[in-house]
Amino acid sequence: MIDNLSPEPEILEQLFPFFFALDIDLNFVKKGKSLMKLIPEKTDFVQAFSFIRPQLGIKYTLESIVKFQERVFVLKVLGLTKQVSIKGQFIYDNGLLFFFGTPWIKSEEDFENTGLEFNDFSLSDWTADFLQLNKLLELELEDKLILKTEYEKQKSFYEHLFDYLPLDVAVLNDELKYVYINIKAVKDEETRKWLYGKTFLDYTILRNLDLAEAMEKESQFRKVLEDGRTYIYEDVYHKDTEHEKIMFRRMVPFKSADDKNFILASGMDITDLKKSANEILLKNEELKNINFELDSLIYSVTHDLRSPLNAITGLIEILEQENQNLEGSTLNYIFLIKTAIEKLDNAINEILDFTKNSRSEVTITEIELKELIQTCFDNIRHENKNKIKLRIEIFGKNQIYSDISRLRIILNALLSNAVIYSRFELEEPFIGISAITDEKNLIINIEDNGEGIAEEHKNKVFDIFYRASRKSTGSGQGLFICREIVKKLNGEISFKSTPAVGTIFTVKLPNIIQ
Repeated sequence: MIDNLSPEPEILEQLFPFFFALDIDLNFVKKGKSLMKLIPEKTDFVQAFSFIRPQLGIKYTLESIVKFQERVFVLKVLGLTKQVSIKGQFIYDNGLLFFFGTPWIKSEEDFENTGLEFNDFSLSDWTADFLQLNKLLELELEDKLILKTEYEKQKSFYEHLFDYLPLDVAVLNDELKYVYINIKAVKDEETRKWLYGKTFLDYTILRNLDLAEAMEKESQFRKVLEDGRTYIYEDVYHKDTEHEKIMFRRMVPFKSADDKNFILASGMDITDLKKSANEILLKNEELKNINFELDSLIYSVTHDLRSPLNAITGLIEILEQENQNLEGSTLNYIFLIKTAIEKLDNAINEILDFTKNSRSEVTITEIELKELIQTCFDNIRHENKNKIKLRIEIFGKNQIYSDISRLRIILNALLSNAVIYSRFELEEPFIGISAITDEKNLIINIEDNGEGIAEEHKNKVFDIFYRASRKSTGSGQGLFICREIVKKLNGEISFKSTPAVGTIFTVKLPNIIQ
């Protein structure tokens, strides 16, 4: 391929010692002797050069370069410690792309930067050089106009973007003078234009604001630049009036691409947020007072109710001891009174359990689960309880850690319900409790073969005061309190139930191993 070159390669090297030829894939086919001093043998075209002129629209493809071949090219040589550029022209002929040029030297320093000798250069046509220089300047001017247009477009885009932000935005230079302000910060266009090149102090004087306060803020602005730290403060306008306005402001230091210091200032109107926060604080104080009063009321009511209940229970016991031959309606009345007292006492206990769960902190201790289950079952008062067979199975070797008082309330409620709604007419009514433990969780299943829960009641069993059966003797708070306690322990409670078959309640709690 080189043999077909005209003129001969040797003549080309004498005329253009920096010439080179590329094939259609932009691989070097030939390089002039002087160019080889600048570019290593195995370097390809893309690794060797970057385009300085033309720059816009040019690509590393044959088609792109041919498209611009009428122009003067300036190619920067890559991989050198000193900056060297080559100017010249591409010519496409007979399947080869030729570049004829010479180093772009504008001063003695440029020549020294090349690291070349005078004998590396050929005689030059200074007229052609002059014409090429004029052409290059013309192209450079075109590029600058295009770049200026693009810059103006980008500038306009970002200014519009900042204008529509829900924030006051401004940029200050290292002399604390405004170089940009959005419409949100200063709505009046005349004032906004006037502020460019002015300081916050100048604006303070213009608006006849507090000069001492402005000087203090400017001092903080300087610290932002000096220390490179963000400065945050609040501005309050028309304080203690119906037009009061509170602005949250942030001053952030940053450096531009050319290593100049600036401050990005932003402000947000937080008047409504502040008012809402103050209202919430007042509401919280009110709630604290209400909760305190409610706690006092609950304590007083439960204490005042429990005292006469205990007295009535004591009197009934005395009555039974002194009159052991009671029978008939009298005996029935005493039984009804005792049942009513028990129901009221249970309701008081449930209220206390709910209050305790809401107010007290979670206390974690190690728990002997099997012993706790048995104790809860033994404490259930029901005339037919002894007919029920209790099965307890614990799986897993991990120790169990939870809040024992809360777990006791959960077990009491679920076991009590299982007993109350058992079908005692069965040959073997039972309650089966299985617990699975690992390092993270405790899962307890409480199963019975009792009445079960009808479909229409399943979505309401955890509602407060809801009673799904005529058998229920409680206040309807038990399962509601269970769910609230499980939530407090960051657990889950669920159930499956089939009428006339039975129910399985599942409680999953974190095993908080200490």
